[in-house]
Amino acid sequence: MKIINVGRASSNNVVVNNPVVSSLHAVLYVHTDGTVDIKDCQSSNGTFVNDKRATGTVTLKPGDRVKLGNVDFDWQRAAGQGGPGGNGGGGGVLPPDVVDRRSIGRGVDVQIRLNYDDVSSKHAYLCRRSNGEVVLVDNNSTNGTYVNGARISTQTLRKGDTVLIARKYPLQWEQVFPSKDNTGGGGNGGGGNSSLKWVLVAAAVVLVAGVGLWWLLGGRSWSPEKVYATYRKSVVMIYQKSAYVPTVNGKTLGEYLGVDKLNYLNVDSEGDVTYGVGVSSGTGFFFSKDGKIMTNRHVVGAEQEERENEKKIKSALQNMLLSEFGNSKEARWLAANLEVNYQVLYTGIALNDTHVSSESDLIACTIYKVSTDEKIDIAIIQTNNKVTPPEVDRLVDLNDIATMDELKPGKRIYTIGFPQAFLLGGTEVGLEANNQSGEVTQERGEYQYGHNITIHQGASGSPVFDDRGRFAGVIVSGYLGLSQGYNQAVQPQKAVSLLK
Repeated sequence: MKIINVGRASSNNVVVNNPVVSSLHAVLYVHTDGTVDIKDCQSSNGTFVNDKRATGTVTLKPGDRVKLGNVDFDWQRAAGQGGPGGNGGGGGVLPPDVVDRRSIGRGVDVQIRLNYDDVSSKHAYLCRRSNGEVVLVDNNSTNGTYVNGARISTQTLRKGDTVLIARKYPLQWEQVFPSKDNTGGGGNGGGGNSSLKWVLVAAAVVLVAGVGLWWLLGGRSWSPEKVYATYRKSVVMIYQKSAYVPTVNGKTLGEYLGVDKLNYLNVDSEGDVTYGVGVSSGTGFFFSKDGKIMTNRHVVGAEQEERENEKKIKSALQNMLLSEFGNSKEARWLAANLEVNYQVLYTGIALNDTHVSSESDLIACTIYKVSTDEKIDIAIIQTNNKVTPPEVDRLVDLNDIATMDELKPGKRIYTIGFPQAFLLGGTEVGLEANNQSGEVTQERGEYQYGHNITIHQGASGSPVFDDRGRFAGVIVSGYLGLSQGYNQAVQPQKAVSLLK
């Protein structure tokens, strides 16, 4: 028997991303004889079979109509009975024996981020099964997931398969989960020695050329230690409080109903609506004497995901009002006039080598400018007193930048930031910027480039420097925790375009 969990949370085998669907809404039981049962998991809005609410376990027959709340659910596809695998698009089914899974999409909380308008927030999943197979699963994306040119729902990948997200953006999946037969061996007979000889000759030529270039540039490249020592005081941790505020005719919903917890709402990592204010962190860096700091737009501003969450929370609250108050006239009026808006409640920064135990330890800031180009994830904030603190003895020079002709795959780069800042700020050591190094790995069009510097949550907005200490871009996102070329940086020229 195969058990398939269905719900809104990303941990389910089948994810249905709709606010009326509970985190774990229902379970499908697929028996070896092909029989399929469905059981509601005490969901808020119920599971319906042929418009009748399911109580207990219900056996499904071909043609039965299933709804999760008021959302149609293709149970035959989810149970693997909806036709041959790999065709037709739509949401796929996560294998039951997944041991490692990576989320792919445009959202800021995904592990492989593709920041393009036609990529869904959580577009697909790349999974490794317990037997070593790699499976790609589409997550009901709008523009589809493609393998070798064909749109798929769930597909087991083979070495050499070409994967495109939204039919445009290549996914180098074998760098995440290498195939067992991906490693190449040496040649037979004496060919190996010949190859080695030519490798040594080429290395000698490169060495001579490198020495000449060293003299032309007037000295050796910058070391990671020099980059860190030069710019460590330029970087800051950015702290922000935000919430989704429900209002009716300018008055908070909590005030109308006398329920304080409805004044501020948020959405957690599983997509569940929660009460209270959200707190996030990122990295930024000073580049001017009047207290201006560059960072990512998604660190301090509302992204598409926040706009989608506004709709999600509004729909959930409207359903709650109509359910709790029995579809009364007042409830209908409140639901009809309800608005939900994402609001930044506070933005502040902490300097490197400081302790942070409360907001009083922070320097208050205001969002100064945000890129209006969705493809340029850059924003500028400014200290409220418009002064760069005297402790910052070096500004990042945005006039001295590396060009994309120089930032080719293999180019050495460095970054300084505050990954996991909340875990470090209250420790005995305090905030201490983290120095990372790596290489450019991919050319990703005219806005970003790929690199293999390991990125963790909180590092977004970190400055990138090349091996001559020049500004080389801004860390924007990546595949969390893995140094495999899936991380991205905004190109330096695009980052500084916001200053014009």
